[in-house]
Amino acid sequence: MDPEIGISPGSALAKGPCVSTVPGWDPNLTTYTYDLEKAKEELAKSKYADNPGAYPVTFYWAAEVPFEEKVALMLQANAAKIGIKVEITKMPFGNMIAAAQSPDTTPNIFTEINAPYYPEAGAQIQSEMHSSTQGTVNNTHWLGTILDQEIDDALATLDEKERFAKYAKLQQEIIDLCPTIWAFDQLEQRAVQTDYFYWVGSDLNSVAACSGYPLYVHDMRIYPEKKPK
Repeated sequence: MDPEIGISPGSALAKGPCVSTVPGWDPNLTTYTYDLEKAKEELAKSKYADNPGAYPVTFYWAAEVPFEEKVALMLQANAAKIGIKVEITKMPFGNMIAAAQSPDTTPNIFTEINAPYYPEAGAQIQSEMHSSTQGTVNNTHWLGTILDQEIDDALATLDEKERFAKYAKLQQEIIDLCPTIWAFDQLEQRAVQTDYFYWVGSDLNSVAACSGYPLYVHDMRIYPEKKPK
């Protein structure tokens, strides 16, 4: 999938479970590629191999985010090539939040835009994979506590170099688990009046990929004297 072609223009293909602009992201990860033959090999090893179409895969996308339908349709079309039936449901995000709270109501595939809550890879790893976040829209994998000890240890490591090394190990382990298709690092675009208004978010060297960051107003500055007459 190329996000430049209509899915999320300007965005870059994701390279693992953490956005590539966040400190602690590992650029040396082995990530997924589009490979139908490999997909067929993996499917042949499963208990669904004889008739995969008999087990429909449920896919929820948020009604408030129209481009997610394109992602859903693309995956549906490609899954059909290897005999997998994907049933797509457009759903208000509030209903998706409710569905995420139980494994009985969580769909097989759940679209979500996940940003770290502070500028470090550990924040994104914790929100997506730690058992404490299960039942939220950030974590619908229901994998239990299998990574909790490693995540907690990494977050508690004070030395930055050592902590980032632990993040890198976790990122590859998560990729190898295959809980998610990380589609793209979403580009966020905002219109800014730069003649007499300063917003740190418009300084590309200062932007941190944090949830809610574009709405941070503390460092915004307005200079009325610079306003054109």
